[in-house]
Amino acid sequence: MKNLPICFLIGFFLFFSGCKKEKTQETKVEKEKIEESKKESEEETHKREISPFEALKSMGKIAKEIKNAVEEVEKLPEIKDVVDWRNLIQVLPKSGDMGLNYENEPKGSKSSFDKFKASQAEVSMSDKEKTVSVKIVDFAYNLKHPLFLAWNVARNYEEDSSEGYRKKETILDYPAIIKSDYKSKKTSLEIMVNKRFLITFDCVGNIQDADSFLKKFATFINYKQLDKFEKETLK
Repeated sequence: MKNLPICFLIGFFLFFSGCKKEKTQETKVEKEKIEESKKESEEETHKREISPFEALKSMGKIAKEIKNAVEEVEKLPEIKDVVDWRNLIQVLPKSGDMGLNYENEPKGSKSSFDKFKASQAEVSMSDKEKTVSVKIVDFAYNLKHPLFLAWNVARNYEEDSSEGYRKKETILDYPAIIKSDYKSKKTSLEIMVNKRFLITFDCVGNIQDADSFLKKFATFINYKQLDKFEKETLK
């Protein structure tokens, strides 16, 4: 009977030691799992982050595009003035084209700031389902114009998401951008003609395949007349 407490203590000690050892092993495994999970998280974060080199490379590409656009100025002809806004109005689609009627009479204007000159004409047209606004802006070959530079760089940016899309296009051999916003039901087509005229079509309303509609509607611009007016402004 005297040996019982000793045996009991020895057994209790061995049991406690085994539990402690098992607990230590479990803790070690848990720590390894945590470290592994942390490492995977850091690797995933690193993948999502843009390295300084990639950022500089992207910025360098944009800078190169702007430089190329500005250098093209030397290759373009000199002009006496921008196309008169009254002439630009003649280039716009006519009331009744593709079933769309003028909401108001076309309007235009001419403006200048320092060396920057521009003229423009615009009109809004509609039917029961949609409204289309058309605008023509003459930048007078001024490729240094902030709006032209912004457009030239933006054309290379494309996106497709749950909110809409934006993509490069070529319309009648001219560079273009088409973009759509699902929430506002607005689709826009922008065409750069002869590195001088920016023509914008904004369509709002319930319409299926707005892309195809705007591409077709863009053919109602009188491009031959625009070429004629352009030549009249050359020195």
